[in-house]
Amino acid sequence: MKNFKNKNKENLKSEKGAITLFVIIAMMFFLVILLVMYMGNMQKLRNQKDQIEQIQEQYNKENIVDVYNNKVGNSL
Repeated sequence: MKNFKNKNKENLKSEKGAITLFVIIAMMFFLVILLVMYMGNMQKLRNQKDQIEQIQEQYNKENIVDVYNNKVGNSL
């Protein structure tokens, strides 16, 4: 019985490297997933900012009141 317990302890000690490697690979996998999600969100925010700037430029080109008066005036 003692011999069996000693062998189990030896096996556990010899497998610590494999467990450590598995944990490191799993952590790297999750880190890569989080990094890809972060980069995707940053790209979405950058695109949204660019679109908002384009919309603001379009509205600032013309006076919206004059455009409205021309359209309403033409329909009357």
